[in-house]
Amino acid sequence: SKVLPIDLKTLYNICMNRGGCFLRIFCYAWAGFICTALASCQVNHPGVKLEASFVFDPVAPTERQSVQFTDSSSGQPTSWHWDFDDGTSSSLQNPTHAFAAAGSYNVSLTASNITSNDSIAREVEVSPPGIHRAASPALADVKAAISSAEPGDNVIVPEGWATWSSPLLITKGIILKGAGLGKTTIVSSYSAPNTYADISNFLVQYIPVSPESNDPFRITGFTFDFGDSCLGIVLGNPGMQPIDKIRIDHLELKNSKGRIFLIVGAVYGVADNNSIDGQYVCCYADNETTWEYFTFANGTADNFYFEDNSFSISDTAFFGGAGGRYCVRNNTFTFSNPSSGLFPWFDMHGNQGPGANLSNMGAEVYGNILNASSSSVDLFDHRGGKAIIYENTINTFGSTGAQVREEYNDSLNPPVTTSDGQPQHVSDSYYWNNWKNGAVRIEVYVTDTVNYGGSTGLVPQENRDFWQEDPSFDGSSGVGFGLKTNRPITCTVGVGYWATDEKVLYRCTETNVWTTYYTPYVYPHPLRTFFSD
Repeated sequence: SKVLPIDLKTLYNICMNRGGCFLRIFCYAWAGFICTALASCQVNHPGVKLEASFVFDPVAPTERQSVQFTDSSSGQPTSWHWDFDDGTSSSLQNPTHAFAAAGSYNVSLTASNITSNDSIAREVEVSPPGIHRAASPALADVKAAISSAEPGDNVIVPEGWATWSSPLLITKGIILKGAGLGKTTIVSSYSAPNTYADISNFLVQYIPVSPESNDPFRITGFTFDFGDSCLGIVLGNPGMQPIDKIRIDHLELKNSKGRIFLIVGAVYGVADNNSIDGQYVCCYADNETTWEYFTFANGTADNFYFEDNSFSISDTAFFGGAGGRYCVRNNTFTFSNPSSGLFPWFDMHGNQGPGANLSNMGAEVYGNILNASSSSVDLFDHRGGKAIIYENTINTFGSTGAQVREEYNDSLNPPVTTSDGQPQHVSDSYYWNNWKNGAVRIEVYVTDTVNYGGSTGLVPQENRDFWQEDPSFDGSSGVGFGLKTNRPITCTVGVGYWATDEKVLYRCTETNVWTTYYTPYVYPHPLRTFFSD
C-alpha cells in the first residue's frame, strides 16, 4: 500500500517512542518496507528533528591547506552529502578537504536519515598563501592567526569589537591589518603600571626575536582604546643591526595611561595618517651602546618619521633620549589643556648625569602646526644632540619661545662623543622660519650653560653650537633663507642658508665656501608605497 494504515502508524510511533535501539532499527526497516518509496510517509520521531549543521577548522584557511569539516547535525542522520563548491563532494561524515585556489566557497551539507533530510550552507573564505584571517578581533583569535603566519605574511583581523585583558606580543615581522578606524576596535582592560621602562606595560608590543632578518612589519586599520589602564604601543629592537621596514598607519590611539608610543633601539620607519589622542611619544635607543657604535646624520632613512598625523595633546608631545632620534614633519597638533602652558611642545634630552640616560642623538621637526588657543608654548627644549627645526607654526594668543641649554658635562656620563666626533651636548643645530600665528618669529634663547673649561668654555653658545634665523642675514651669523641666487657670497664658518627654491640647507664650511649640509628625506616616506594596501 502507498498509504500507511492508521493502526500501523500508531504501532510505528509506539515502536519508536518506547522501543530500544534494535527495535528502532527494525521499525525503520519495517516502515520503509511497507511505505516502499512513498514520499507521503513522513513519520518523525517526536523531539528529535533532523537539523543539518557543521563546523570547520581552520575558519580562515589558505589555498591548499587541509580543512577539517565536522558534522554537528542533530536528529541522528545516517548519511551525509558534502558539496565543496569547487566541483568536488564527499559522503563521509567528517571529511577533510583542501581548496586548490583562493576565493569564497559556498560549502553545503545535506544530512539524511530514513525519514527526512536537511541542508545547510556556509561560506568558507580561502585566502592566498601568506594571508591569515583571525576569526574575530578577540585576543585569542588574533594570537592564533599570528601564530600560523610566517615572517612577511599578512594577518587580517575582521570588523568588530573586543576587549583585551592581556598584552599582544609580536615577535616576527608581519603585516597586521584591521578593517579600519572605528571598525576594528580593541579596548584594553589590561591593568599595568605607568612605567615605560618595562615594555610589558604596553598593550601592543613588537619585539622581533630575529631582528637581523629585518622582516617588514606593519600595523594598520585599528582603533586602540587603552582605557587609561595601560600604556600604548612599543616597538623595540634588541639587536645591533637596525630594523628599517616599519610602518604604523591609519590607527586611532587614545586613552593611554602614559606613554602612548615608544620606540626603543635602532628602529627606523614611518608612522603616518594616525589619530593620536595622548602625549609622550618617546624615541630612545641603547644609551652607551648607541653612542659608542652608531652615528647620526639628518635627512637620511636612518630615523623614525612621524608625518601626516593628527595629535590631541595635553602635555609634551615628543621626547627623545638615550641615543634616540626622531623626525616629526607635516603633522597637526591640538593642545587640549588651555588652562596651563605647554613647556615644551618637543623635548630633546641631553646627558642626564652619572648613572642616568645619555643624550638624544638628533631630531628634525618641520612643517608642523600647533593650535594652542591662549596657552604659552615653548616650541622646543633642546638639551643635547643635533636638531633641525624649521617652518613650524604655533597658533596662540600666549607667549612663545624655544630654549637651548646644558645640564651636565658630557664627561660625567661617557662616551663624550660618537666615533665621528659628535658630542652629546647641543651641536650643529639650526632654527629658522618658525612662527607664532604666521606673523611673529619664534626666538630661541639660551637658558642654562655648563662651563667645560679650556677652549670649549660655556656650552651651549649661539653661532657656535646652534644658529637661529637672522632677519638681517648677511652671511656673518645666524641662518638666512630665500632663493639660492640671493645667498650672500661671503660667509662665516657655521652659518646656514636655506634655499627655498631647492629645499636645501647650505652651511658655510670654510670662509666664503658654501656646502650642502642638509636635504630633507624624501616625502612622503617611501615605506608608504612599499606597504601597498
